[in-house]
Amino acid sequence: MQLTKIIFSTLLILMMVACSTAPLNYKIDPEIKNINQFVDPSSMIALSVIDNRALTTNQQSSLISGPENEADVIKSKLIEILKQNNFKIISNLLLADIALELHIEQFDVNIESDLFKSKIKVESQLSLQAKKNGASFNKLFKMNRSQELANPVNSNEVTGIVNQLLSKQLSTIWSDPGFIKLSNS
Repeated sequence: MQLTKIIFSTLLILMMVACSTAPLNYKIDPEIKNINQFVDPSSMIALSVIDNRALTTNQQSSLISGPENEADVIKSKLIEILKQNNFKIISNLLLADIALELHIEQFDVNIESDLFKSKIKVESQLSLQAKKNGASFNKLFKMNRSQELANPVNSNEVTGIVNQLLSKQLSTIWSDPGFIKLSNS
């Protein structure tokens, strides 16, 4: 009887571990709610997103993966949002009314799993460098978010937490008083 309980418990634990180690792929699709505070929509904007992270290996990297090139995905999403708000995007920095460089200094998505629950942790550091008419604005924006969920965690939950953090962080960048002052000068 006791051997049966031990075998059953072992099998249950193995099944839960097997379920929780399935690869989780998240998507990047943030929203920026206050982009209309930023510069006159008739302005021409040059935008670049640069990934400054060193290539480091992470023990969770086989469990969680995002887009292959997160900088390109973030840039595409920002351009899409700016165009939806009638901004003109150009690639020539010299012709732009305002030049924006968003640097990804850190962007980590990790999961810590226990027997019955997991904790998803997202840490992000984005720095903005903006230049307009010889004036510049530089600032580092740090943000983190974590959430505990019942096992097994799925890709939609990871995607939701990642995009909640990015949406808040990008909205914070676009509503920064120093950035607004530069863009409206």
